[in-house]
Amino acid sequence: MLLRHLQRASIANGLRRQKRDNSFVDLSNESYCYYPQHLIHNISQMCTFVKNTDSCRFYVHFIDHLKFLFCYLGLPFYSGYIFIVAFYICIFFALLYMIVKYFLMPNFTALMKLLPVSEYTFSFVYLGFCLFIPDYLQAALACIADDNIHFSLSFSQLEGEILRFFTVSILPLCMLGYRVSGLLIWANLLFIFLGAVYMFWAVKVKYKLYGRDDLPYVDSHSLRLNAVTFLGVFVVVIIFSLIVSYQHVRRQQKEELEVEEYYNNSEVSSEEDLEYATPKRRDLKRWQVWWHTVNAFRNMNETHHWLVIVLSPFYFLAAHILPVIDHSRDMSGWCKPVVAFSFIVLPFIFIGIHPPASVFMSIVITSWSLCLFILCTTQTLQEPSKLGLGIFCVISMIICSCALNTLSTEVDNLIYQYFCMRFQQNPDAIVLTLMCSGEMVAQVIVLQYLVDRNMVDAAYGSAMSMITHTVYTAVPLLVLQSCYKDNYILVSSSSETCNVFFLLICFGSLLHISMSGYEFRMSLFFYMLAMDMAYFTFIYYFSHDWLRSFGAFNYILPPFESKKVWA
Repeated sequence: MLLRHLQRASIANGLRRQKRDNSFVDLSNESYCYYPQHLIHNISQMCTFVKNTDSCRFYVHFIDHLKFLFCYLGLPFYSGYIFIVAFYICIFFALLYMIVKYFLMPNFTALMKLLPVSEYTFSFVYLGFCLFIPDYLQAALACIADDNIHFSLSFSQLEGEILRFFTVSILPLCMLGYRVSGLLIWANLLFIFLGAVYMFWAVKVKYKLYGRDDLPYVDSHSLRLNAVTFLGVFVVVIIFSLIVSYQHVRRQQKEELEVEEYYNNSEVSSEEDLEYATPKRRDLKRWQVWWHTVNAFRNMNETHHWLVIVLSPFYFLAAHILPVIDHSRDMSGWCKPVVAFSFIVLPFIFIGIHPPASVFMSIVITSWSLCLFILCTTQTLQEPSKLGLGIFCVISMIICSCALNTLSTEVDNLIYQYFCMRFQQNPDAIVLTLMCSGEMVAQVIVLQYLVDRNMVDAAYGSAMSMITHTVYTAVPLLVLQSCYKDNYILVSSSSETCNVFFLLICFGSLLHISMSGYEFRMSLFFYMLAMDMAYFTFIYYFSHDWLRSFGAFNYILPPFESKKVWA
């Protein structure tokens, strides 16, 4: 009798146990940016809906396309809006392709040849920093997000970027059959793996708010400490990589110089070579230098000539704003009017970062002062010294990255608004699977550019750079902002799914490469492709409530409750 009574009591207690949560980000107070299909033909109601729904403007940076198309142009949804979105995305991707291939990468390779570090180290350190510098500037000068929903979505977006950057970076190396040093690949992937695990653990705040909205703020100070730890470890690794590579390259250069001196009895100082300026060109005229710089038919090499014809007007405009330093061009691509004009336009490119008025005026004064300095100290027909070329390469890459960021954010806005309006998708699912598509395309173009020029070590370094920068700067970008003190980050159940798949793909790739003699093979390509397809399928099923996400298997404890609770 006593045993039966105890069994009944345990069953009753089990039935009263709390259910596990399906989602940790509560968007119930935010209406989805979805308009029912049977009301789509009413343009005036669609306009009112777009104006009054805040979630439709989550990723608006410059243009609110929904408001512009429905309220000002009055376009119908099916015949007008879908066509316009597809057309805009094609144009933005074409411009992104042109800027990466013909403006960013020539400056990248020119600077790589000027600095005494290896191709791998330069790509690993510099490429990720260059492409993400608008995000760093925005986090330092303004705010990436302005409320708890935005912070949680931004973190989900960064998690999705980590997984997709890993896939997009590794797949081309598998097609190439690249072979890497065992110590290097273990160091890279373990550093990424440990960083991702620590990031997921540090930000895994999944409180169920028991009528107390102040509970997530309890972890704010510890999360700031973790963000500083991330940043400190990452900076130390970057500096260590640069020092080791510099010492190795300088040792090789010294040995080569000794051999050359032995045969030629001459010595050339690298410091003098950096400060040496080439003589003035007498065979060129000023208008020829300008025309060679902005002429798309001279500088764009494409197998499809129609692409050059289509992009030539955009290239002509971009060539006046984005200076290019390329050693294969006359005077290494130096064009004094273009460089000076780019400094005049530079402050307006920073508008997309939304800096405060005082900071923007400081940028204007600094940029225009540099423009005046260039006009007074440089010659139109004389190439600057290697040190000057290196400085102009860095500035040019910063301008290119800001331009790419502008295009990528507009693509993200178009994708987010379209999928929300058309398919009633959870915003969390959209940012985990489709956002930052422009940056993914840019990464593919970078890898293809380097592989075509047989710079495979630089391609591998760029692949590791994008993943590592994203992992180790995700938390600092959100937490070290000035506006974070009034907000918090919650991990969604879909983000938990992304974490699980990333750890599986990362650890599985490391084992596969190790068992394949440290070679990126096609079998790894198909493994990663299958895992990505499974990930997208799971996210799609979760968003339609056909399956439970991995996050649903977590038991969320009441705050400050003992962990010895049956789950």
